[in-house]
Amino acid sequence: MEPAALRLLGVTKYFAGPGGVTRALKGVEFELRLGEFAAVMGPSGSGKSTLLKLIATLETPTAGSIEIGETNLAALREERLAAFRRDRLGVVFQNYNLIEVLTAEENILLPLDLAHVPWQEEEKRLRALSEELGIAKVLKKFPRDLSGGEQQRVAIARALITRPAVLLADEPTGALDSAGARALMELFCSLNAKNKTTVFMATHDAWMASYTSRVLFLRDGRIFNEIYRGQRAQKEFYEEILAVRAALEGGR
Repeated sequence: MEPAALRLLGVTKYFAGPGGVTRALKGVEFELRLGEFAAVMGPSGSGKSTLLKLIATLETPTAGSIEIGETNLAALREERLAAFRRDRLGVVFQNYNLIEVLTAEENILLPLDLAHVPWQEEEKRLRALSEELGIAKVLKKFPRDLSGGEQQRVAIARALITRPAVLLADEPTGALDSAGARALMELFCSLNAKNKTTVFMATHDAWMASYTSRVLFLRDGRIFNEIYRGQRAQKEFYEEILAVRAALEGGR
């Protein structure tokens, strides 16, 4: 059996505020295998975004552990954690988070610049990724001159340029039209199949989730259910996702 790319054990997250304590996640446990493409779904407030922030090391669990490969994130001090986040995790956000004063090429290469990677290696990775993602002709443009789909592909290139252990995507199709969303999901499928990139995506869209091989469902900070696509057609998997989501929302 392949080793786990990502493992969560008893992950709990509480937030203290003026109104008291909010229990965002409650003992969440699951793992992703190397090369798996999975999604997490759930209604607003279920804990999806908190879960991705914890895995991305942007938040710290109140209890439990998160392991990426053989690294337990809790064992890393801040400086090593920042380097691990930069070098081993790729994160794609709904709003792209590109730096407006940098060109597409400069945005993509920023993580390698921060890691002091030799320029010859930077050029090699940039050339391969830009061709694969279809953005070679827009590298000298600034984000304001790019379409939404082009900006998203630049953001994906930036996330992949370090060859991360896990690619995290938080509602990546939310700012795209239906054609752009389908193109992005087909791109994720291609990257996953060809490069064995491990992808974990939060989404509210059942059709987008049906592109994956497995869907986890969160409700009130806990894993409510999980389903696997197996050898089924996408439409059949989509219909099961809808059925589980209906059961999840009907139980509130």
